[in-house]
Amino acid sequence: MSIRESKPLAIIMIDIDNFKLFNDTYGHLEGDKCLKSVAEKIRIKTESLGIENRKAGSVVTVSLGVLATIPSDGMCLDNLINAADRALYQGKEEGRNKVVRLSSLQNNSQID
Repeated sequence: MSIRESKPLAIIMIDIDNFKLFNDTYGHLEGDKCLKSVAEKIRIKTESLGIENRKAGSVVTVSLGVLATIPSDGMCLDNLINAADRALYQGKEEGRNKVVRLSSLQNNSQID
């Protein structure tokens, strides 16, 4: 539909930073509680929850990779998803608790 109507499309990838450590330390029940809380709030709200992750020396945070584009006939959904995933991991490499936005498949720089 976005291609046919030339409407913008955004893909957002979210990862809970150091979640495996949290889950392994506090157990699956606490991990599930954390996931439910995080799913309702994004980056800033997540950080403000103050869910302690002692092993990581921080609170639970999220990193988000965002690709926003107007899709064209030649675009493949897998490429769009992969680009959003690359943006997510760029944010994690830059220190986590970040939003990295790409304006196109060719532009892999952070845009604010």
